[in-house]
Amino acid sequence: PGKFYGFKGIVDEQMRKLEETPPVVWLPQDEIGNSPTEPALLIEGPYAGHMIHGDVYHGGIKRVFMERVNGALQGAVLRFSGGFQGGVNRITRGPDGALYWQSGVFFHNAHEHPWGAPLHSGASAMFRFDPRRYAVSVHAGNSPNPHGVCFDGWGYQYANDGTGGRSYQVRPNDKGFKMHQLVHKEVRPVAGSGIISSANFPEEMQGDYILANTIGYLGIKRYKLFRDGYDEAALAAAMSKAWGENPPSGGTELKMADGTMKKFPGDKKFQDRVKSAKRGEVFGMPTPDFLRSDDKNFRPSDVEFGSDGALYISDWHNVIIGHMQHNIRDPNRDHKHGRVYRV
Repeated sequence: PGKFYGFKGIVDEQMRKLEETPPVVWLPQDEIGNSPTEPALLIEGPYAGHMIHGDVYHGGIKRVFMERVNGALQGAVLRFSGGFQGGVNRITRGPDGALYWQSGVFFHNAHEHPWGAPLHSGASAMFRFDPRRYAVSVHAGNSPNPHGVCFDGWGYQYANDGTGGRSYQVRPNDKGFKMHQLVHKEVRPVAGSGIISSANFPEEMQGDYILANTIGYLGIKRYKLFRDGYDEAALAAAMSKAWGENPPSGGTELKMADGTMKKFPGDKKFQDRVKSAKRGEVFGMPTPDFLRSDDKNFRPSDVEFGSDGALYISDWHNVIIGHMQHNIRDPNRDHKHGRVYRV
């Protein structure tokens, strides 16, 4: 805690005075890294205890081996996905042992399989790596800029599209899987997402869906999830408990069996989806502010629960948030204040 892992590539006399803590592993630019993504821990097999991560522009999956030498961690990075090229963002291990990630538009994914035909896909989608067959497949389409992938304690899978601000439940469909609307879109863009699962947080929040927003809202949204289908009484009780007599703005009236009207966020299409939901077809209801900042440069980009039960939030923290509308050496780019918060 409190260490500086910043970037000194920009001429800034103030930043040059900061003592930089060296990383455990270096990722030489364009040799084995360019834009690495969130790491995942391997917990079984010959590489148990190693970390893997994707890379959006350099492509593929990398493996990081670390060991403690004279009390300090050090390690090396190696290519993990031989024969695979394609942008890989956040990697998540599913309850089936497979690895899941998403790759957006403008990418072409190619993977050579030990058995069977290679995969060639230009799809903006979620991909699945089967460690038993060493095979990569397109799991479910998601466009244009898919990001977060997470699972809950029941094995239900969720994903979001960063640019569109849409969140989905990933469900079986015919011979494959398909994205189904999870919540009514309130903010965009959204990057990281997760499920609250920690004894450190209130019981009524357990299993809720959280979503990080980097523009506009500048915080983390929380949604109460309903997994048992449309239950009018349960929904009405949850709405009253969350909002009381002050429901959120927007949305339309949802008519209850007793004739009363409850305002439920979302358009008629989403409300029809809610009212037709069967057991296992998950949908979410927004709750009051979970975490929000009045700092206009607060950019929460990812959320993750640690083994200590704390929620860790990565804050990009930058005044410039565009793609390449600004010069890479624009003095307004902030190279000092990116950080990780622990809640």
